[in-house]
Amino acid sequence: MSSLLRALDTEVGLDYGQFCVEDTRGAAGPAADPAGPGVWLLAGENQLVVESASTRTHSPAVRLEAWDGPPGPAGPGWPDRARARVRFGSAVVLLHALTEEEPDGEPLVLGPPGVYEVDGHRRGGERVEPLVTGRPDASPRGVEQFLLRFWPVS
Repeated sequence: MSSLLRALDTEVGLDYGQFCVEDTRGAAGPAADPAGPGVWLLAGENQLVVESASTRTHSPAVRLEAWDGPPGPAGPGWPDRARARVRFGSAVVLLHALTEEEPDGEPLVLGPPGVYEVDGHRRGGERVEPLVTGRPDASPRGVEQFLLRFWPVS
């Protein structure tokens, strides 16, 4: 049975409805193009681009988890799931809005450098629109939530 090694709970800003989980060595190129409709995890060298279910301005809550192997089910209440595989040069990752270079929060050590599987879950994006409609200065925090669980595959 796999064990949770470390976790980080934070919020992140969005640019163009996206944020990045990026290796502290920096991205080695652009994330891959989406494979099709409904794809919201885009893996590239040293980065994972995560797409919100809403393009409106808000700050989703994000939980990053480092596991020593494949985790069990995320539990009920996570209707939207995606998986990806990404290579991290240092496996120390930071969160930031897509076009921002300043990280949002502290780094998380996933484990040794290498290839990681990520099991992604999101919820609450559909609740953002009603909160911001007709309120141009509204920027809800924590309404949309992401759970991103990483484990090494090589």
